[in-house]
Amino acid sequence: MNLKIKTITLENFKGTRQKTINLNESATNIMGANGSGKTTIATAYHWVFANTDYDLKSNPPIFPVGIEECTPSVEIEMLIDDKPVKVTKRQTRKVTESNGVKKVALTNNYYCNDVPMSERDFQKK
Repeated sequence: MNLKIKTITLENFKGTRQKTINLNESATNIMGANGSGKTTIATAYHWVFANTDYDLKSNPPIFPVGIEECTPSVEIEMLIDDKPVKVTKRQTRKVTESNGVKKVALTNNYYCNDVPMSERDFQKK
C-alpha cells in the first residue's frame, strides 16, 4: 500500500482556530520554533487514527483553552494507492448539570469521504 498525506486541516483544535497544512508529494519536514504547532499537528494525526496524543495518552484534551462552545475537527486528505481519500474526525461536547454537579460527555464522529461511520468501521477502513 502506498500512502501520501496531502493536507491536514485543523479547526478549533487545541491552540489552532483554523489551519490547513499542505504537504508536498515527497518527504516533508515540519520545523518551527517552540510553541509554533509542531506537536499539535502530530497530535491531530494521532487523535484521528488512534485517539491518542503525540505522547500516546488516550483521549487527549483537544478543545481550545477557554472555548467550550465549538466543535474541534481534523480532516486529512491523502492518496492511498493513488486513490483520493478524505478522513474527518469531529468531537462534540455536551454539558449537563444535575444537583449542582456538571457532567461532560464527549462524542467523536467519524467520516470517510464525507460518509459518516462508526469508530469500529472507521478504524477498519
